[in-house]
Amino acid sequence: MIGRLSPAVVIGFALLVPRPARAQGEPTSARLDSIAVAGNRRVSRNAIAQASGLTLGRALSYRDVQRAIQDLYATGQFDDIRIATDTAAGQSILVVVVRERPVLLKWNVRGVAHLAEHTVKDKVELAEGRPMDPAAVERARGRIDSVYRAAGFYLAQVRALRAYANDSTQVRVVFDVDEGRRVAIARLRFEGNSHFRAKTLAGEMKTRPEGFWWFRGGSYDDDKLRTDLTERLPKFYGERGYVDFQVLEDTLIVNDTTGKATLVVRVSEGEPYKIGGVEIVGNRRFSTEDVQHFNRWPCSTRTSGTRPPTSCARCTGITATSIRTCAPTSRAAPAPTASRWWTCAG
Repeated sequence: MIGRLSPAVVIGFALLVPRPARAQGEPTSARLDSIAVAGNRRVSRNAIAQASGLTLGRALSYRDVQRAIQDLYATGQFDDIRIATDTAAGQSILVVVVRERPVLLKWNVRGVAHLAEHTVKDKVELAEGRPMDPAAVERARGRIDSVYRAAGFYLAQVRALRAYANDSTQVRVVFDVDEGRRVAIARLRFEGNSHFRAKTLAGEMKTRPEGFWWFRGGSYDDDKLRTDLTERLPKFYGERGYVDFQVLEDTLIVNDTTGKATLVVRVSEGEPYKIGGVEIVGNRRFSTEDVQHFNRWPCSTRTSGTRPPTSCARCTGITATSIRTCAPTSRAAPAPTASRWWTCAG
């Protein structure tokens, strides 16, 4: 039998909790004779009983009760579920007490001024007309906060306000944004750099601390910083032979009172590599001189013949710290008397 209990009976049964085992000598499970439902307003009693997976007339164990609670939560309809068992007139009764989630009527955002409103709204994934999931609301609030942090508004505060209606069966959600001021980078600090000064590294970045002039406001831009750390600094080090260079960590330390921040970049430079030589072999359709034009490294090229190649690497050094574009010689060297290997290098 599936029915609704009176409030007095519900209070009495709600004080009971399922027990993992009965007293010594009693069976570990009992036959389920009746299911009673309380607290429901939108979801019918039959729907709750069916979603619980419990069957009348079958033995009921503690694990069955736990599984029923999990199945009911999985429907997304309830904020709280309690199940109690007892016997009355020799019959086993299961009492399911639920607290339903309110239906989300509408959601909106307010207080957005410095960012495009659609950029903020795109981070909210809430279905109107469905039971409101508090975890989904919190995830949306966190995503909005992340959008502002990425734009440099580290002092922004986002609140999810709820307005209930119809005896708390329906709700409206408003994401209230207090943008605050955009964080300004007052200082840029490097850690782990031993081969290059911090001033040199800062000069390679587009993200720079605020300065005296108005065009040096030090505004924080997450996309610009990502490009600095993943492209500009690695390129700077790579062109100087530090191919093992890595940005280990970047931290923005913000003063909540002033809105000023210190950007700390921790790097691992590694050791510089030197180009000992590049040998062009296996070319049949194109001459070594033609292939050499595409060689970006100012290093040695070995060719065979009675004359040196007309295109040699005219560089003043072969270390990666002095990379520059190689140009062909203006005139060929005198022809030797016998065939030999030629090496053109700086």
